[in-house]
Amino acid sequence: MIKKIIRILLLLSFGIIIGAVVSFFWSFSVYKMAREYSLLSYIAFEEEDMNNHYFSMTKNSDIRIDSLKHLIKFYESLYERDVIEKNIVKNFHSGRATAYARLGLLYEEKGEIKLANNNFNNALRIIQDHQVYEGWIGTEKEINNVIKLKEFILEADKRMMSTVVPSKEGQPSN
Repeated sequence: MIKKIIRILLLLSFGIIIGAVVSFFWSFSVYKMAREYSLLSYIAFEEEDMNNHYFSMTKNSDIRIDSLKHLIKFYESLYERDVIEKNIVKNFHSGRATAYARLGLLYEEKGEIKLANNNFNNALRIIQDHQVYEGWIGTEKEINNVIKLKEFILEADKRMMSTVVPSKEGQPSN
């Protein structure tokens, strides 16, 4: 009888331990998924805010430049802290490269060629280091120079603008 009780208690203890281990790993994966989702939401919010300024009907390039610089600073802080999960890396690096390229275009418009070239080179470095072009729609081959980069970004922005309908206040709305 005592052996039977001990066996039942051992099996019960074993079941509790296994259940605790499984619950721990399950809750960790749920936590990781929630963290990734909140990070994606935050990235989407920052990108949308920048797009509202970048694609706004205002021609004030300083506002557009400040918005892109803020987004780049945000991207770089995430990249430095290495908080980007493997399954969202391509889109993340695509956003970084696009932001640098757009900033380069704005500096070029202002005649600040050195700043423009620095940003174009940053975009190309990201593209090369992370094979970003493989994830960009509309690219069949590698973007490996400033001319191809500018053509691609201008075409992508043109496509983006064709889907944006200006609101009464002059801000884009979807």
